[in-house]
Amino acid sequence: MFVLFFSGSALTTQGYFGGELASTDLPLIRGSGLAPDHRNPELVAAAFSGLLDQLPLGTALGDPAGRLLWWNRYASELFDARDGLWLEAGSLRTSLPEEGERVSALIRHAAAPRAILPPGQGAMSITRPSLRRSYAVLVSPVARTMEGSGQALAAVLITDPERDLSADAHERLGRQFGLTPAEARVAALLLQGRSVETAADHLAVSVATARTHVRSLLQKTGAARQSELVRILLTGPSVHSP
Repeated sequence: MFVLFFSGSALTTQGYFGGELASTDLPLIRGSGLAPDHRNPELVAAAFSGLLDQLPLGTALGDPAGRLLWWNRYASELFDARDGLWLEAGSLRTSLPEEGERVSALIRHAAAPRAILPPGQGAMSITRPSLRRSYAVLVSPVARTMEGSGQALAAVLITDPERDLSADAHERLGRQFGLTPAEARVAALLLQGRSVETAADHLAVSVATARTHVRSLLQKTGAARQSELVRILLTGPSVHSP
């Protein structure tokens, strides 16, 4: 978990390094939508911290030495699970040493001043001893960070393809797309990888009824086929826990 707040022209961040809370000052990160005359930067920073904690992926910032300066709640949960990826003295460690060396090298490269990573070069996967599907990792330069300081940071994005939907995902989907409760439950089951037949069995309804719900889902979401329906549902914010 991290906390960040503005102090003059600096951004003070707090993260857990080797189990102990530590702080560091960074030059102010200016967002593209921040009003130039905004008089309450502390409020913006606190809200920004909360926003990052709601993202459905792990986010972190790395420095030129390959160390992480801060990370969000999703990333903290992944590190605490120690399923192939964790933090040690502020650096990422992996079960397979070659993967750890690669992700550290990517962070160091991306955090170098004026760093450029060709499309796809910063992407990699992290193997999990649990034999669950690998974490997907993307490292990229944060070009707009550290403005005028001559310093740079790397963004580290981590997703877990095995992460469950939020407990109330079907209710959120229902509100977002105007679904009936039954349609929303079918939508949530499709997102979990179930077929129409297994979704019908889970809901104790006939396959014909489940197919009727799928046709209604296609109409309400504007999808032309079931694969497109799943893509539309997955890319919306309703399926993820805040």
